[in-house]
This record gives sequence, structure tokens and C-alpha cells, in this order.
Amino acid sequence: MLVDSALQPIDMESIFWRTPQYKGGQVNHYWCRSFEEFAVKKFRGASLKLEVNQYDRPFSNFFAWNQYETAGNHRPMHPALLQKIKRKIEELRLLEGVAQLADGLDSNFSALVSRVTNDANLHEVYKASEVEQEDF
Repeated sequence: MLVDSALQPIDMESIFWRTPQYKGGQVNHYWCRSFEEFAVKKFRGASLKLEVNQYDRPFSNFFAWNQYETAGNHRPMHPALLQKIKRKIEELRLLEGVAQLADGLDSNFSALVSRVTNDANLHEVYKASEVEQEDF
């Protein structure tokens, strides 16, 4: 079963035709969750040979699109729901082969980041691109 951010069930028949509900917040999975993932997606998009490449975005966009958490824009997940999700993740990891594959993904991610950034020091790129909080 899927639920929206207001924890209301989503009808699987109409999942692609419904208006998103952002009552509890939103996670934009289609662009970035961490600076490292932003870097990977940025370099994937930079490889496109387009006249106007809307996917080749500057690193500073990571900060503009992911504002610092404040009381006004961040509502932590209810602890009971968080524990339920963590328990379910552990249950899934107990399935044959799942933990090994998940661990492999984690261990290979650093190598992927290094490869797509041509061994650039991503920490230096992060610091150089960082937008100050008062710039929002």
C-alpha cells in the first residue's frame, strides 16, 4: 500500500493521474537527495549533447533547491512511523541476497561519484558552491 505525504492511501489505479498532495512535505526524488547524488545526476545530464541542456545545472542549485531546515519548512517524521520504516527495511534486508546487494550499492557509490567527477575533490566543489543561508 502507498500513502501520500498526508498519510492517506493512494489508489493504485489512479496513481499517475492524481494531483500530488504536499501536506506533510515532499521529497523530489527526481533530482537530488544529497550533494553526491546531485553531482552524479549533474554529470549524467552534462553528457547530453543538446542545444539547450536544461539538465546541466550549476552546483549552486543544490543549495538553492534544498534550503536549510527551519521550523517553517521542516516537519520531522513522527518517531513511530520512522521506527516502523526502519523495521521494514531490516525485514527486507533479511530476504536472500538483499543485504548483499544493498551493501554493494553503498560501497560502489563512492567510486561512482569519483568517476563522474573525474576525481575532483567533491568537498572542495561543495564548499565553493555553497550558498549562505541569508541568500535565500
